[in-house]
Amino acid sequence: CGDDPAPVPTATTAPPPKATPTSPPAAVAVKPAAKPKPTATARPRATATPTPKPKVLVSPRLKVSMVPPGHQVTMVHQTYHSSSGPLKTMFEELIYIDPLVGDYSNDHLATDWSMSDDGTSWSFTIRKGVPFHDIGTEVTVKDVIHSIRTSAGETSYNPGRWNIYGVADKNFDVHDDHSFTYNMDAAEPLLLGHLSEGALVPIISKDHWDSVGGEEKYAEHPIGTGPFKFVELEIGEGLLVERTTDHWRKTPEFHELKMFYTPESATRLAMLLAKEVHLADIARTLLPEANQRGFKTVLGTLPGMFFFAYFGGLYYDEPKEILAGSRKGEIEPLAEGYIADNPLRKLLVRKAMNLAIDRELIIKTFWGDAAVPASTYGIPPSRPDFKEEWVPYPYDPDEAKRLLAEAGYPEGFEFTLTTGKMGGTPEAPEVAEALASMWQDIGLKMTIEDVELGEILKRARNRTWGQNVYTLRYGAGNPFPSDPCYPMSAVPGGCGNPTWEYDELDQLYLKFKAAVKHEDMVKAEQDIGDYLYDNYLLIPLAFLYPVSAYDPGVIESYTANWQHWGPVRHHEYTVPVYK
Repeated sequence: CGDDPAPVPTATTAPPPKATPTSPPAAVAVKPAAKPKPTATARPRATATPTPKPKVLVSPRLKVSMVPPGHQVTMVHQTYHSSSGPLKTMFEELIYIDPLVGDYSNDHLATDWSMSDDGTSWSFTIRKGVPFHDIGTEVTVKDVIHSIRTSAGETSYNPGRWNIYGVADKNFDVHDDHSFTYNMDAAEPLLLGHLSEGALVPIISKDHWDSVGGEEKYAEHPIGTGPFKFVELEIGEGLLVERTTDHWRKTPEFHELKMFYTPESATRLAMLLAKEVHLADIARTLLPEANQRGFKTVLGTLPGMFFFAYFGGLYYDEPKEILAGSRKGEIEPLAEGYIADNPLRKLLVRKAMNLAIDRELIIKTFWGDAAVPASTYGIPPSRPDFKEEWVPYPYDPDEAKRLLAEAGYPEGFEFTLTTGKMGGTPEAPEVAEALASMWQDIGLKMTIEDVELGEILKRARNRTWGQNVYTLRYGAGNPFPSDPCYPMSAVPGGCGNPTWEYDELDQLYLKFKAAVKHEDMVKAEQDIGDYLYDNYLLIPLAFLYPVSAYDPGVIESYTANWQHWGPVRHHEYTVPVYK
């Protein structure tokens, strides 16, 4: 059955040796038959597999230079909600907002949610198995409810909002450890925004809060569920956190994150150029120098901030009844900052001051391609609820002078221009100087005052602004219709910063808050926008795209995330360079 294999040669079949001289050959041992060589199918000899070398970070510690927080305090809520939110990296919230597209997602602590038809009840399902740092206990409904209640407390950034919704036992229907329904005292179809990472409620541990005796001790060593956990905080100096090993969502590749609080933008640039830090929040005017020295800059995908100026002292001219919230029916006294003859209270003056500003020049000088002109409060042109009629106010200094004369101020008047450095907009004081120069050109006289952001917000909350104009920046581009933080005094529940005290505006805001359907909310917010626009109630300047500069020798990639308050959050997604 087939050919026979070829015979293996032996000594008897080998060819005879060549003839030798006449002497006989010596006796020779006969060699055994040669064994065949291994073929390709034979198992090779085992060899040792070399152990791959582990990847080694160029720098295990990510160093970031940023604007100091607006609130130099150790209270959890104040530090969490400061201008740069340095504690944000340690906490998570119920709702996640995608930093690239601005949509809500269930990538944080809430996996599911639904709203009742009338907008007064929201039901949530909480993710199982998410541990708090150090103590290891799992996040449950009691922690979420406790976090909402502390957000209504005295140390919170904005307690009025949550007191309107209600935080009593009757407001919470607990189904089990991971699901509950929030039955609110007032309809709020925009609740997801208030519970999102861009807003107000870090989820904290009730058990730990109770065991240490409250917020003051809790703040000495804050505990959350975020990708980084607390090591130390030096007030006015910086914050050190370390990565959460095996984090449920995303373990950071950098082992530690050190934030340096550096007031001066030039100093932050110098630290980056000297490679003392790897990532810096620097003024956009300084970015070209960083680029020329080999550092990279990154621009966000959506406008993250709204930069503008408020007119101070726009308060009611008599005590007013509070129209909504837990203090409804109480009488709000005349604001301490009320000045009857404050020129800023006149529409013609506000219009003149807006027409005196060359917005295109300011944007070109300070922000370049990283900004678009603003025309109204909080709604960038990229939003579908933006109205085409809201065009930026024109630059017309001659008309501005005429309006001042018509208002009774042909020689101008004096006021204070207040500004301060802010995370994400470190160039704010320089912008204020440019505004001052343009207002001087139409005859106005002002003193420039540079203070911390915390002081600006304190004066707003206390209603002590008088004959002042002050620069500020808020987040922009929220996925929910309108910014829910309209700062109106007789309607508690805005951002806690009473700024516009007008009866007409209060009524428009109440309509907005009562709306449940999307189309009704959009109509109500556009009515508010029209009122602000037509009455020149603020000085809109620009919507800014987030931008930062980083060292490509240490950081492979970094995303300037949406609603960027400086390079604070999302460093679990910052990719390092390895040796």
